[in-house]
Amino acid sequence: MRSLAPRLLALLLSAGPLACAAGDDSRSIVRDSAGIGIVENRATDAGWQDGRPWSATIDLTIGADTGGEMFQFGRIGDLAVLPSGDIAVIDQLAGQVRVFDRRGAFLRTIGRPGRGPGELSRSTNAVLPVAGDSLLLPDPDERRITVFAPDGTAGRVILVPPQPRSQSWARTAGGRLLMRGLRISRGESGFEFHDALIALAPDGAVADTLLEFDYAKSDLGGPGRLRVPLIVNSPSWALLADGRVAWTALDRNYVMVHDSSGRPVRRITHVQWAARPITPDDKAAMVELMRAKLRMIGGDPSFADSPQTEAPPAFPAITAVKAGPDGTIWVQRMGSVATIDPMAINAPDRAEFFGGDTWDVLDGDGRWLGTIELPGRFRIMRITDDAIYGAARDDDGVERVLRLRLRRG
Repeated sequence: MRSLAPRLLALLLSAGPLACAAGDDSRSIVRDSAGIGIVENRATDAGWQDGRPWSATIDLTIGADTGGEMFQFGRIGDLAVLPSGDIAVIDQLAGQVRVFDRRGAFLRTIGRPGRGPGELSRSTNAVLPVAGDSLLLPDPDERRITVFAPDGTAGRVILVPPQPRSQSWARTAGGRLLMRGLRISRGESGFEFHDALIALAPDGAVADTLLEFDYAKSDLGGPGRLRVPLIVNSPSWALLADGRVAWTALDRNYVMVHDSSGRPVRRITHVQWAARPITPDDKAAMVELMRAKLRMIGGDPSFADSPQTEAPPAFPAITAVKAGPDGTIWVQRMGSVATIDPMAINAPDRAEFFGGDTWDVLDGDGRWLGTIELPGRFRIMRITDDAIYGAARDDDGVERVLRLRLRRG
């Protein structure tokens, strides 16, 4: 495991006027600081640098209003675009993957609900394609990854450690599996977090800790002093096309980029990534969202009125980071309270559920290119050269798969 503290301290101490300018286009300033590029994006408009804005329009919807039972989703955990162009979607509540063709026609299911061989529990949280349209399906509760053939036949099983618990996954171009692992334990004074990006060996064992997500952990209280934060700080990360990793957290107004070995190489800021105060009306609206969430999961809605329910002083500035085409980095800005998905409230693994409709698109070096507007409560799951795939939840909690056609200038 690599300690980042000395390098980041050097970064902060040397990022002042003496830092050497490596590039300056008046909108994006790039400086070098102890081997880390400091990128300051200063644009205050929404225009694109080349005058050719990117746009996205919905060209495919898969949901209850487009088909029968197989089109009704309980909880979309992830999706993958297969080499054939088919779309594989994990419905966590149904315990199965549903495969649709590129036009949205239902093709087949993979897996079935349960905890035995070839079955998927509700914790299955990723769909990772491998050669020939086969799929890797990680199931944290069952401590395994099952390889499924295109016809749905369950094959090899890779056992993974029970802790830390996997929250999200990515697979590198070379086939290495990366896992965000979160461990929450009870200490003498309260709950303790350990959150890291881990590389797994082919047999599922932990091979290396690439980096620790060093955000400020939310205080959940301790014995006799339970705290219920409406916003639980958590990170969002993305594996970039060149093997680097970009990440941010709900308490950050910048994005860090690390190389494939875990070494920090970029710190990216934007003048418009700014937190705004939470008002009493904002807190009341989030309490209502918590009440809605409790109804969805079968809990007691009155718990939202607990005196332990707390709001932080400010909203996040940015909420999610994704890998885009041509090596671009996409960063989601916080939106209004109306854009928050109820499932984000008091959750340690739903950073992107907080985000708004506006995404900043950066080049591979972190320079700002422009903004793109996406549908409300839309969670990006995959971006290809010409399309954006993800899930959207309406005010009634109904989920749909959306494909947005991406037009780049």
